[in-house]
Amino acid sequence: MPKNRWLQAQEYERKHWQRIVNRIANGAMKQLDWYDWKAKEFEKKIAPYISSIDKNDCKILKIGPGPIGIISFLKWGKEKCAIEPLEDFFRNNATLVALRDPKVKYVKGCGESLPFEDKEFSLIIIDNVLDHTREPKKVLREIYRILKKDGLMFFTVNIRTKWGAFLHSILAKLNIDKGHLHSYSYGNIRRVLLEDSKFIILSEEYENYHKTKRAYLEKKEIKNIIKAYVEVVEILYIAVCCKK
Repeated sequence: MPKNRWLQAQEYERKHWQRIVNRIANGAMKQLDWYDWKAKEFEKKIAPYISSIDKNDCKILKIGPGPIGIISFLKWGKEKCAIEPLEDFFRNNATLVALRDPKVKYVKGCGESLPFEDKEFSLIIIDNVLDHTREPKKVLREIYRILKKDGLMFFTVNIRTKWGAFLHSILAKLNIDKGHLHSYSYGNIRRVLLEDSKFIILSEEYENYHKTKRAYLEKKEIKNIIKAYVEVVEILYIAVCCKK
C-alpha cells in the first residue's frame, strides 16, 4: 500500500476521533465507557485459554488502541503497553488522556515495526486494526516475533463475502472508503493467519451475514441500504490464536 494512501487514511482517522473528542467535551457523548463493555467481552472470549499464561505476571500489548483501547479497562497484567500511529494527537488531548489508565504505557509507532524485543509479550491484542495498516502481513509477522512461545493473540477484523471483499477492495483503492486499506473474506483472513503468519487458531467465530444484512436494511439509511444491496456488508471475525 503506498505510503501517501496510508497517510490519508490516518488523517481520516484523526478527524474521526476529533469529532468524538468534541462530542465528549460538550457532553453529547458518554466518556467512551463502551470500552469497558468491549473489555468484558474480550475477557469472555479469552477466558478458556488464559490458563496458558499467568494473568498477574504477563506483559500485554494492544496494537492500535486509538485514544484509549480496551487495555485501559483490564484489571490484570504485570505490565501493559499500547502502540498507536496517532499517539501524538491523542497525547495532546487532555479530554482523552484523562480517560486512560495511567498504568498503561502508550507509545507512538506502527505495527509493521514494533519497537520491542523478541518473545517479550504473553498476550497481544489487535482489535479491528489489520485492515487499517499499510502492510498487514508484516504486522502479523512482527506480532509473531515479539510473542512468547505459547503466548496468545486476540484478533478481530471486519470480513465480507468473497464478492463483497473484492468490491470493497476496489472502493478502498479508489479512496471511496477512506479509512480502510484492505478487504478480507473468511477464506483469505484464515490463510493470512495460518499460512503467512504460522499462528495456530484456537477458536474463531463470526457474525451471521444475513442477520447483519437485515440490520443494515432496517436502519433505513441510504449508505447502509446501498452497502446491503451491493453486498459489502461487514461482519466481525474474532479469533484467539497461539504461537507454538
